[in-house]
Amino acid sequence: MFEKIRASVKRLLSLPLVDEKAMEDAIRDIQRALILADVDIHLVAELSEKIRKKAREAKEKDYLSAKEVVLKVVYDELLRILGGKDKPRILTKGKVLVMGLYGQGKTTTVAKLARYYQKRGLKVGIVCCDVHRAAAYEQINQLVRKYNIETFFDTNIEKCLKEGLTRFKDKDIVIIDSAGRDSFKEDLIGELRKINEIAEPDEKILVISADIGQSARKHIESFNRVVGINGIIITKMDSSAKGGGALAAAYLCNAKVKFIGTGEKIDDIEEFDAERYLRAMLGFADIEGLLRKVKELEKDISEEEIWKEKFTLKTFYRQLQVMQKLGPLKQVMQMMGLVNLPDEAVRVGEEKLKKFKYIMDSMRRVELENPEIIDYKRMQRIAKGSGTTVKDVKELLQYYNQTKKLMKIAKSEKKLKRFLRKFGLSLQNAF
Repeated sequence: MFEKIRASVKRLLSLPLVDEKAMEDAIRDIQRALILADVDIHLVAELSEKIRKKAREAKEKDYLSAKEVVLKVVYDELLRILGGKDKPRILTKGKVLVMGLYGQGKTTTVAKLARYYQKRGLKVGIVCCDVHRAAAYEQINQLVRKYNIETFFDTNIEKCLKEGLTRFKDKDIVIIDSAGRDSFKEDLIGELRKINEIAEPDEKILVISADIGQSARKHIESFNRVVGINGIIITKMDSSAKGGGALAAAYLCNAKVKFIGTGEKIDDIEEFDAERYLRAMLGFADIEGLLRKVKELEKDISEEEIWKEKFTLKTFYRQLQVMQKLGPLKQVMQMMGLVNLPDEAVRVGEEKLKKFKYIMDSMRRVELENPEIIDYKRMQRIAKGSGTTVKDVKELLQYYNQTKKLMKIAKSEKKLKRFLRKFGLSLQNAF
């Protein structure tokens, strides 16, 4: 969706003069993009009319060019559909009821949500009320066990809920996982209502997939009628589906998107920031978002380590580890404004990062601390030990030397934030 809108706006801005026909062509392109993304047809018509109306108003007042008007209106209206500039309130204490259909990623999202709150210093407990799917409790347990997040389960829903809430009364956040649904049968509706009445949750969150399409509106409205939802989490936002239908449906149902799932790992969940998301999708670099992700990983590589007098392969190795933890490379590249990277180029880039790591795993400590001693004979040994080639080892050393030069530039400023920006650009040049 956004690629087509971005291309349309780009064509419009390249024209020396924007007349009525050029503007209508741009509106049609945007309409097609939104409809193909399963955005409600009435919402598409509303957006189109607003672009026309505001463009005419600006022309009459003669304070903006037609190009600027179209770009501003498209941006403002898309932002409004996505949720506006106001960020949703994130709970710091209370009970959260999580609901969803089968196959939308609800169980995994419960674990991600628990981990998200835990990382912010909150004590979390999970009450597993999904008694219909035998593997649901075990799946959650496997995902959160290593993070020491407590869970509770009983085959009787009412007993499970009451005892679980009693056990976790001292927790900051209690997440209640309900059973997934494939349709709104009367017994399941009654079950969800009972959970809602007993738990009296502070938040009622619906999990939907980014690729659900126009049916998202129907499902949101159905859950809303039963218990009254006040938040949405959209999963699979790392896939080719950009969630146009789901995001637009949330707007039409007056429900705030609070989080989005950005990958398969338990840490791949983030607060939904409509403005940052739109900027990234339209091709504007999201350096702030990238730096925010890096900040969460600061414990993995200290400022002292970065600015130490001697920048070695050992330090460089730690930087690669941080980069890999930031998430899928394509997502990181999008944050830098590189939205048109071919999938093949990104795949090669990710493989290259992994290869560099294998090569450095095969080096001796003295080589990591003094890379200048690595001669051809050492390269042969390192390549054999890592299952790579001498050419690969040379490529790593070349990339290390490029980064080392950037470090000298960044070092004069003595600011970690500035350095990370430059380090991001070095990655961009490498791929």
